[in-house]
Amino acid sequence: YGDYQTGSTVINDGEIRASVPGQTLTVRGNSWQNNGLLEVERGAMAVLTGSAWSNQGTLSAMASSTLTLGQSTTAWSNTGSIVSTEATVNLGGTFSLSAAGSFMRSGGAVNLTGTLINTPTLAFDSNTGSWNFVGGTVVGATIQGADGHGLVATSSGGTLDDVTLASDFALSTSSAYVTIMDSLMLTNGARVLLTGASTYTYFRNSPLISGNGEIVLAATNSTLYPWTTN
Repeated sequence: YGDYQTGSTVINDGEIRASVPGQTLTVRGNSWQNNGLLEVERGAMAVLTGSAWSNQGTLSAMASSTLTLGQSTTAWSNTGSIVSTEATVNLGGTFSLSAAGSFMRSGGAVNLTGTLINTPTLAFDSNTGSWNFVGGTVVGATIQGADGHGLVATSSGGTLDDVTLASDFALSTSSAYVTIMDSLMLTNGARVLLTGASTYTYFRNSPLISGNGEIVLAATNSTLYPWTTN
């Protein structure tokens, strides 16, 4: 596989498959569109990126494969279907839940690596499963977890920008961290729980912390840091 680039609009009405284990197929370009099937399987990887690309067909990630949707700040949208079966899906670029459309997941992992915008509520339960916070950003949403599922802090970090937490947000993995930016409201008694060893929280832009919850340092070397620039 390699990097397939297009400088003009390309529309896939057929099938594109990535199926060689350990190899990566990258599709990038301006306003390209998938109307057919784009599938990654057998431990292969596919990266879909470029300016304002869209899916109106089916994006399918099968067991042990990895599908990356968007990179950097590029926007993307889905009016078709995204189907993940025991695979890893990286939600990158810039997108909203409404723009992401139909996302059917069975097992595997979902990593938030991009920026989620224009999403009033980000809710997790046994149907959605959890998302791993892997360097991504959530802007202006209310995050609600249930059934033991939610947004999971990792050692890759993530940013909560003007966010409301309506349930607990736990940093339970060693060296996990999160950046809180602009404001954070804690409702329903929600807590930011630093329970993993050497976990930490950055405060950027002197955020206003409000609501009826609390931030709890409950582990060895868990720390709160003000964000400073040199």
